Amino acid sequence: MDCAVDDTNGLAKRIPLFDSWESTPRAHWVSRAFHHFLYESIAARIRQHLARRKNVEEKKMFGGVGFLLHGNMLVGVWKDSLIARLGSAGKAAPAYRLAKLIIKLINNVAGTINGDPLVRGRLKVLFLPEYNVSLAERLIPASDVSEQISTAGYEASGTGNMKFMMNGALTIGTRDGATIEMAQEAGEENFFLFGLTAQQVADSQGWYDPAWHYANEPETRAALDLIYGDFFNRNEPGVFNPIRDTLRIDHYMHLADLTAYANAHKKLAELYADPEAWSRRAVINVACSGKFSSDRTIQEYADEIWDMKPSPVP
Repeated sequence: MDCAVDDTNGLAKRIPLFDSWESTPRAHWVSRAFHHFLYESIAARIRQHLARRKNVEEKKMFGGVGFLLHGNMLVGVWKDSLIARLGSAGKAAPAYRLAKLIIKLINNVAGTINGDPLVRGRLKVLFLPEYNVSLAERLIPASDVSEQISTAGYEASGTGNMKFMMNGALTIGTRDGATIEMAQEAGEENFFLFGLTAQQVADSQGWYDPAWHYANEPETRAALDLIYGDFFNRNEPGVFNPIRDTLRIDHYMHLADLTAYANAHKKLAELYADPEAWSRRAVINVACSGKFSSDRTIQEYADEIWDMKPSPVP
């Protein structure tokens, strides 16, 4: 059952890195009849706390490098039932040097993963530049999974996560921003929530130590060592040192949620192997997304903020 709009050809034309998509009428990325892969999207302006675009070293590192490090997740947990495309879309302010460096790292990680024979044909990482409304019109309906991974308590949230929900994408995310309201509407059992709550983040600020996660979580250490050891930039030694230095302080507590994210992703992969169960959750998400329509929002603003009264039309 397809919950999203048929836009295979339009998105493929916009993103030339995609290869061998069928041109069959009504063929769609989400359709199990033509494609057996999951398309996962993260789309936002790149700021440290927002969509944790630091995700490349933590979330995306486990959406990407984690797969590179742990082929057993592909050939073991997922077996032959899942082929993944991980799409990251965004833009950085011209003067935000760290954000631009993160974009470079995403592309370097993509080059490494896409060229690795272990995962070639089963995993592809893409960065879609200059994210805007026109690209969102094609990306959002094509997505199976929406990642909403801001540090809990740091982001009030925009509306992108709601648009993914309305188009049938399931959400893997932290308990932050509008994702909390979305889960209340559709039920947490129909989301893949993980990580610290806003209260837990606030309570641990005084004693949080990112070095503990590096020392005690082997997967976290292995992923970070690839960055620290210039694995993705062998011809540019030290180019990602500012990211390393930022993570050693880890003000936004990126590493605190990494293991929980990996565990949530395993549950997501297991559900995707059951098309009927996956479709059921997608339909529930679409059916419960009505609260986030612009009609309800504008009416609420008119009643509670603007104090506007209806003007009868003769």
